Amino acid sequence: MNTQQLIAKLKQYPLAVGCTLVLVVMLVLGFLRSDRLPELNTQYDALQQEAEKINSNSQNAVDLAANLEKLNALVSNIESRLIDTDANTDNYRYFLGMAERAGVNLVDPSTGTRKGDPNMKVYPIVEFNLSISGSFENVLKFLYELRTGRHIMRVESLSIIPKDSPSMKYNVQASIIVNGIAEKVEEPKKK
Repeated sequence: MNTQQLIAKLKQYPLAVGCTLVLVVMLVLGFLRSDRLPELNTQYDALQQEAEKINSNSQNAVDLAANLEKLNALVSNIESRLIDTDANTDNYRYFLGMAERAGVNLVDPSTGTRKGDPNMKVYPIVEFNLSISGSFENVLKFLYELRTGRHIMRVESLSIIPKDSPSMKYNVQASIIVNGIAEKVEEPKKK
């Protein structure tokens, strides 16, 4: 078969010849680019994960403004309930008011002392040592006032001992260590 006959046969089937040439070119290109295949697969997987994350974020961001508003309201509520450790008079009045509402005598209130590292990133804890006397029921009312009061507090230690009193039955003396969350103290910035 000479070249003239071969050219005539190729002209007879142009679609098959074109497809064969495209197939050969694709095989050559695939062979030449095969060393980049793992890199391209890794890049594809990373882009796929990023697309899924963007899709998830866009679905989760539907109520973002409303959720942020609720979160800011909660933060401002919590910040309004923090204790100012420098306001000793206000803290004394706070405990005295609770004692009056509960019907107990505030025997020995202490000023709040900060606990922990002052450079903490979390809110510092302030500790109050309180001593109260009254009926057992009124001491329990005072503890309830502590729990539901204006400031965020928890009782760390409670010691109740009976106090003999001829005028009052079930009279007790209670020593209470109360921890509260204090406001952060802003350090002056160094120049």
